[in-house]
Amino acid sequence: DPQDEAAVSAHCGEADVRVRYENGEQRTYLGGEDVTGLIRTGEVSAAASAISKWAAVRRRMVAAQREIAAQADMLIDGRDIGTVIMPDADCKLFVFASAEARARRRFKELTEKGRECTLEEVLRDIEERDKNDREREIAPCVPAEDAVMFDNSELDFDGTVEEALRIIREKTE
Repeated sequence: DPQDEAAVSAHCGEADVRVRYENGEQRTYLGGEDVTGLIRTGEVSAAASAISKWAAVRRRMVAAQREIAAQADMLIDGRDIGTVIMPDADCKLFVFASAEARARRRFKELTEKGRECTLEEVLRDIEERDKNDREREIAPCVPAEDAVMFDNSELDFDGTVEEALRIIREKTE
């Protein structure tokens, strides 16, 4: 139950979560089972937002994300990567887009996967998660002081990658 802090906190240390890179794609495993497709569902996203504010969950996630980052030089996305997980990163981008743009993207992704939902439901979920992430006490979603702000509301995936690479090259060369 994502509302039961004590139960979730007690179990988060037991969860065997692994991230692997297979054929150039990140895959997430829970107890050896590939759960990559499940972690992007609305239900899991809402639960993640609800539990991410608890100290035990944050400690577990910080350790796991730092372990992943130590594997190799990589691009990492997340709501507190530049402020909490990797504060000493060579280059930090704070990529943002309007809730409406993100809702359109997520709606397209979900409906292409056969999930029945409305754009309004997706937008409401995104706005709720944004509010929770901004207002949580532990590791709120805020840009690092040295982050480059980057609005990709009007860019597609390729345009976002192109602009991000331009910024990274500029900051690291």
